[in-house]
Amino acid sequence: MQLPALDQNVCGQWTQVQKDYYNKLPYYLTKFQSEYLKNWQKWGKILPKRLKWQPNMGTTMRRVAQEWSPNLRQEAIPQLLSDVPTTDVTFTRERTFDVQVYRHRFQTREFWFLPEFQDFFQHLEHEYEDLQKQVTQYYESFLRTRVFHHSPRVYLAGVGLIDAPTGIPNAAGTAAKTDATISSWLEQPLSPLTLQEMFKIMSVAHTQIGMTPYKGSGMPVENEGIDFQYKLLMDNEAYLQFTNDPWAKENRVLTVDITNNTFKGSLFGCVHCDFERFPLRYKYAAGTVTRPAPETVIESADTLEETNRTAPNPDYTRNSQYAVAFLIGGNGGYDALDVGPPPAAFTKSIDAVKGMNWNGKADWTKKFLIQCKNSDGTAVAELNETWGEHMRAQAQLAMAIAPANAFNVLPIIYKRNVGLTVAS
Repeated sequence: MQLPALDQNVCGQWTQVQKDYYNKLPYYLTKFQSEYLKNWQKWGKILPKRLKWQPNMGTTMRRVAQEWSPNLRQEAIPQLLSDVPTTDVTFTRERTFDVQVYRHRFQTREFWFLPEFQDFFQHLEHEYEDLQKQVTQYYESFLRTRVFHHSPRVYLAGVGLIDAPTGIPNAAGTAAKTDATISSWLEQPLSPLTLQEMFKIMSVAHTQIGMTPYKGSGMPVENEGIDFQYKLLMDNEAYLQFTNDPWAKENRVLTVDITNNTFKGSLFGCVHCDFERFPLRYKYAAGTVTRPAPETVIESADTLEETNRTAPNPDYTRNSQYAVAFLIGGNGGYDALDVGPPPAAFTKSIDAVKGMNWNGKADWTKKFLIQCKNSDGTAVAELNETWGEHMRAQAQLAMAIAPANAFNVLPIIYKRNVGLTVAS
């Protein structure tokens, strides 16, 4: 398999670490630190684990919410006291949504004892930290993926608000917001994310969708309007473009220096901006939508200085024409679930075999099969623990997310725009 690899079926199949992956001691080696942009979490903080799911609670959680009766009139015209009065009959309803738990596995490649014995670097600690980083990033992506596909509406910049299909997505792109649906949206005349567009979106979210505030009382303040603020989770690239925004240039305070500084602050005092490390971007070509990997490994660089570097993927950074921001209202619209531990009988260690866990914590293990050849050259599998020469780290993560008020998140699809414009 090509490494790194995603979503692999690796039951009984493992790729051995090649001896030449790492630098050996016969050379005079000096260490240096590979610089790498920092990672951070946003969705995991916006959607804390408010609900607990414990063993013996079944495979499906049904969430039930009570709704208020709607306001069905703009004018009230009652009957005279002497006449028989008319009657309004209230009728409340309930909303339900079923939630299930999902899981995913992670593992490093197998490590043979000899590289750790002879190589310059000790690799195991770095591999362990890297695995934990990948677990964290997966969970962040899971939350965003489910929020996007459960959102009942989408705003297309330059086009407007549209109703959107919802549901559980699949890897084939044929469920919920399908690839075909997204492709049809990208064929619309989408515009960049401008301040004027954000002002429209803010109004649409409050008046047409009824998004509750992320912050603020939601009550009117005399001579100030309604006290509400939304959170906009977005790409830093799009935020920087507000410096180049025509509306900002025309209406800025003259003391604001946009030559030596960039745009800063909230939008209209009502939208507070926050930023994803790897925002959702689409590449659209020949009627097909793809989601390029944010990063790649430069394996055959023209210059030795770049070989084996983990670097931004040009398909993601340059060739993806569209991106998605998320306007978020009260309580984030969703609840992440604390799945809890596996059944107690499976969490216990028995005969030196570690108990089962699915909390995303990585553990080292030597309990697996290794592929080798016998004296006749026939491929066979044997237990690694026979000799204990190999080890790997592995982790398992159980996760779930429950829509509470899915209308409180509005995905905004826009055309990416980079660069400065000048007056003619």
